[in-house]
Amino acid sequence: AGEYASYADMDLAAARVSGMPPGYVGHRAAFSPAGKYGRWLLALPIAIRINDTLFMHAGPAKGLRGMSLQELNLRYRTALTDYLGLAAALEQAKLLQTGDAYDARSRLASERLAATVAGGGVPDAALTDAVKRFELAANNSLLSDEGPNWYRGAALCNEVAEADVLLPLLSQFGAARLVVGHTPTRDSRAVTRFDGRIIKLDAGMNHTAYGGRPAALFIQASELTVRYAGEANASALRPEGLFVVPNNLDDASVLAALRDGETIVTGPRVPNEFNVAVSHGGARIPAVFQVRTASAARKDVAAYLLDRLLGLGLVPVTVERELQGQRGVLQARPVKWITQADAAQQSIRGDVWCGAEPQFQLLYAFDALIGNEGRTAASILIDLDDWFFYGTSYERAFGRSKGLPAYLKARPPAPGAEIRGRLAGLNEARLRAALGNLLDERDLRAILARRDVLLALPATATAKSP
Repeated sequence: AGEYASYADMDLAAARVSGMPPGYVGHRAAFSPAGKYGRWLLALPIAIRINDTLFMHAGPAKGLRGMSLQELNLRYRTALTDYLGLAAALEQAKLLQTGDAYDARSRLASERLAATVAGGGVPDAALTDAVKRFELAANNSLLSDEGPNWYRGAALCNEVAEADVLLPLLSQFGAARLVVGHTPTRDSRAVTRFDGRIIKLDAGMNHTAYGGRPAALFIQASELTVRYAGEANASALRPEGLFVVPNNLDDASVLAALRDGETIVTGPRVPNEFNVAVSHGGARIPAVFQVRTASAARKDVAAYLLDRLLGLGLVPVTVERELQGQRGVLQARPVKWITQADAAQQSIRGDVWCGAEPQFQLLYAFDALIGNEGRTAASILIDLDDWFFYGTSYERAFGRSKGLPAYLKARPPAPGAEIRGRLAGLNEARLRAALGNLLDERDLRAILARRDVLLALPATATAKSP
């Protein structure tokens, strides 16, 4: 009643400034655990399977391994009910407040309880116990960013690395595909990932926030189609395609820009390396130009082409270009990036959706495949927006050694099931078609020999970052 009175006394302008729009109180009441929509939502499962299609708001993380759908739904409902019940008790005791940030609530409740005692209050055993239990409830992994309502791995992460998480879980839940929302697609059109195993259906239906419109998926025996609000006919689903760096543009557009776009040097970086802006088709793409010998340039381009042959997305688009009378390579960059060396020196850590270790293991496997002896922390890029990792500088790769690079011998990589399958599909004919104008026959055979060494390695990770 007090909160309603406070709200009712505000005029519309004051409500907007305070962040409480018209309908705020009614909305909160309706979506509370006791409200009409709150009760309905709490009764729903967190994941359902219809025939061979699984539906989940965000996606499955590895913490769901070993659970049946029935167990997942029961454990999630229990975790959420416990959290909400304890939160209500702490709000009643004034240890939680309406405006508290979600991820700070348990800390704030503990601090307010301690302040009450420090101010001369009598310790309340029941409240102390409730605060402790609330901290446990708030830290339940099912309610975290690894939980099925928040995890974005299937929607955003590198498909080769994430497949080792996703595919076993699809099999575990008896599903051929998973439909997710939560992560709006780039162009407000539903897309697929992982060869159709993931359908990203969030077309940005909140137009004010995301500029999209509602979309409905139609699952038929012969096809999957999508209908969009305002369109008369159904549309076929299409693959999302590869987005590397910058990851707001598809890979083919970045390649066309670096090959044919207008380049403007924006400043030096280190000797023989320059920051460059590339303009093409209305897009402005960040890049670097690196002065290279003909041999080194061929190796950089070969690394990029082999990466794309395997569908990895670890190496930024790389092309040979001439800039200001010097030959070298032009390579795309994220919009905001640093090297791993810079991140370590400056103690910068990212808020990551996609784990660092799977990305590193994939990079190690690629380095092993190409015999890269030049890997350093300064040659690993980090996209500061999403904390994705990329490899550069391959002038010391593609030798004829048939063993692991020196930096991996003591701690070999652990290729996952997906990259093993892709490596097994490599053969001399495919390599020759992709790299034959850059590497000779002995170089190509050495790649296959190192491939065989990789496939013989155990699947237990031991390698550490440079």
